[in-house]
This record gives sequence, C-alpha cells and structure tokens, in this order.
Amino acid sequence: MVGAIQTIWVGTSILRGWYAQRDRLVQALQDSDILTKSRRRLIGGGRKLQFAAVEEQLYEWIIDRNRKGLRVKDQFIRLKAQSIFHELQSTTKGVDGEETQFKASTGWLERFKTRKNLVSHRQTSARTLPPGADEICIKFIHEVHRLITLHSIKPGNVINMDQVPRYFETEPKSTIAVRGSREVIMRKGGTSHKRFTISFSITGDGKILQPYVLFSKLKNRPSCAAGILVDVNDTRMWSDDILLNFTKNVILSRRETAFSREPVLYIIDSYGSHVKLANSRSLEKYNVFVLLVLSNLTNLLQPLDVAVNPSFQAFYSDQYDNYISRALIDSTLQTRAAEDFRVESLHPPLRALLDENYDPVEWSRQYMELVGEMEDAREELIIIAPQWFLPSSETFSLIECLLRVTDPVEAFSPEKCEAYLALLVDYMKNLDDLKDIFIEEEAEKLISGQKCCDEMVVYAASKLETWNISITSIDGDCKVMNRFQYIVTGSLKEVHLAKIDYYFVLKC
Repeated sequence: MVGAIQTIWVGTSILRGWYAQRDRLVQALQDSDILTKSRRRLIGGGRKLQFAAVEEQLYEWIIDRNRKGLRVKDQFIRLKAQSIFHELQSTTKGVDGEETQFKASTGWLERFKTRKNLVSHRQTSARTLPPGADEICIKFIHEVHRLITLHSIKPGNVINMDQVPRYFETEPKSTIAVRGSREVIMRKGGTSHKRFTISFSITGDGKILQPYVLFSKLKNRPSCAAGILVDVNDTRMWSDDILLNFTKNVILSRRETAFSREPVLYIIDSYGSHVKLANSRSLEKYNVFVLLVLSNLTNLLQPLDVAVNPSFQAFYSDQYDNYISRALIDSTLQTRAAEDFRVESLHPPLRALLDENYDPVEWSRQYMELVGEMEDAREELIIIAPQWFLPSSETFSLIECLLRVTDPVEAFSPEKCEAYLALLVDYMKNLDDLKDIFIEEEAEKLISGQKCCDEMVVYAASKLETWNISITSIDGDCKVMNRFQYIVTGSLKEVHLAKIDYYFVLKC
C-alpha cells in the first residue's frame, strides 16, 4: 500500500475506495460500451443530480414516445422537462438551502443526453450527379448567354420558376432515442399524405414574382393572404393545363410581357409537364423562350434551389415544430386522435412490434404466416431491352412505339414524331366514333403538346393502321394494374404496349 502511494501519488482513502469497489471496476473493464467511450468514473459517481426526479420522468417520456413512433426533438425535451418540473413543484431547494429555478438550458440538455445515453438518429439521403456534369453545366450556361444575346433579353425578364411541395404534416427525419437502438419507429399522423405545392418565380435582377399555391384533391379554393395566387386540382398536383394557367397568370400578365412584348427567358426544371411545355414551343408566340434544367443538376443550375427554396423549407419546418412544441403543453392544440391512441386496441402483430420486450425472431415465428398471406399476388411484368423497345423521349414515347411497329430499324426524330401525331390528329377528325367528343381546340392542344389524350391517339392508330393494340398499365414496382385492348376487324398485326404513368414501351 505504501509503495503504491509513493508511486502514483494518491491518498490511502482513494486506494481503499478502489479496493472496496474492485468487483465493479473489473466488470467495467469488460464492458465494451464503457471501454469505447471517454468515461472516467463508474455510473453513479460524481456530484449527485439536482433534478433526478425530473430526469427520470423525462427519460420515461422519451422512451414512451420512441415506442409509439412519435418524434422527439431537443426543443420538445426542454419544454417537457420544464412542464414536469412545474408539475412536481414550482421551485426546489438547492444544496445551500436557497430556492433554485429549473431553466432546462442547452448545457443541461447535453449533459442529460450524455447521462441517459441518448443520441439523434437521422435519415440520410444523397444525390448523384450525372456523368459529365461539369460539361453539361458549362453548356447550359453558354446556352443561357446565347439566348439572352440572341433575343436581347433584359435581366428582369430572365425568370426561374420552381415548385416546392410541402406536406401538412412534415416528415420526421430524426428523433432522440437511446444510443445503439437497432430499430427506431417514427409514426405519421393522418395528414402525412396531404400536401400543397407553392411555386416561386425569381427574375435575373432579384425580384420575386407573385407566389402561386396549388392544393390537390380539393374542389373549393382555400383563402390565403393577399398577393398570393391560389388554385386547386381535384385529381392530383400539377398538370399541363395548370402549368399553362400559372404561366399566364404570373409570367404573361406582367406589364413587360403583356404590353411591351419584351422577350422572356423562362428557366424551369425537367418535370413532366415542363418538358411538354418546352417541346411544344407554344409560348414562343408570346415571345417567351423555355430552357430546361436537366435532372439532378437543379441544385447547381437553378437559382431558386440555391438561394430561395432551402430558406422557405427551413422556415416552414421551424413554424411546424413551434406549433408542435406549443401543442405538447397546450391541450387545446392536441387532436382527439392522439389522445385516443391505445396500443392495446391494435391488431396483435402491430401490438407486438410496440412491446418493450419485442423479439424479432419470436415475432417472425408467430406472425410470418400472416405476412405471407398479405404479399402482393399481382402479376409482375419486367420491362428490359431487347425484349422491349424503350423510347428515348417520354414526351413522344407513344408515337415512337407506334412508328417502331411500322419500321423496326429506323430511329425517329422529334420532327417525324410530330408529323405522325399530326397525321393521327387529322384522321381523328374524320372518325365517326369521335365526332361528338373531338373538337378543333382539342386538335390544336394535341399537336402543340398542351394536352395528351393517349386513348384517342391509340384508338386512331388502331383504326388507321388496322392493328389490334393491347395496353398493359403497370406501377412503379412493375406490378400489372390493368389491361385494355383495341380490336379492329381484319387486323394486320398484334401490337403490345406497356404503360408506366405517361411513358410507353413496345413489346418487340
């Protein structure tokens, strides 16, 4: 003992304490969780906690929210801690007998998370740039300068537009949970699938044009603040007609465009309806020239993505989190559905997933048969070349497939596709079956690309070419949703098409 004191310069009382706790020290050395951290004392060592009761209840609250799949943030923890403290007592006596207020500071929060082994679990994502991204960006910038010089476009008439979708309930990407948790559940509310889209437009001289808000699956227009345009679509989000309506109300209604007819460079991303608008060139009659930003490059080439959209998204998320924070302590803001949620009312397999003693192996043994019964039994259709012809353009994919039937070798340019589409449109005008539903305005929209009536086009091609044409619609998982066939008398050929949203492919 004396030799140890002289060697490492520690007091006898400390050595006696180590000897009394020798079993705990040996056990700690065998614990990998302790060996991999910078812990310098055993659990329970150091100064006693001043608000131990608050921290215990707070920890149980966090674990309960994790178990229910509800999000936990630092801001929520601090507010809940203060709420628990006031429930226990308004003030608490300090070590020296003075009254001490509990502030739930950021420093206390970090120490609490360290003591309880809590960390933030976050969902990660990545965007991959296409091959040759640097050359593509340079070509795009040169094209912008070329169009500006060619048409003498002023900075105020260089306009970038982009849509920002927002959900009424923001998707949780992170939550506070115990370090080392193998599975973290985050439950969504009943409005997680409902959303709206706000469209911003910014000019080259830094002016933000009138915002445009679109609500999906609504019939009546909600009221918004003055200066904001509002529209609704009772079926889905953006469509060709809504995009054209937006362009007329925001871009073409400006004094520079409506009266002075000044040329405009309209920069938009490669969204489906945007591509159709660019290919149709229908805005050039208004002296508006459309330029597309290629996919996966908007974060580099689109001014709104770089300077405006992230700020709006952060502001919206902060406002949503502030509302949830108030709801944690204000019962008037809490929904009845959240109050009535009871784990015991769930189906046994779901209830077992939320059990604190959840065992994946045992769960699989009991309920895997039920999961097998719920597997998707729909037919799967794999679309790969060379068994299928895959058109290069989504806009003219149907026309390319139809032309491919007539000539399996030749590559078809956009000009040939437009010519064949015009031929089909002229043929539709003379079909007795379509005379009551096909009008001249529809023909102009089809040719210009403003409207896509796939059914009419396929029907006309079937009659004109004397083909039986079958169409199989599949979803993103290559599962067959439905089939339809156009049959003619004396068919010369059987044509099989598959459709994924608005993209068509041809069975070779």
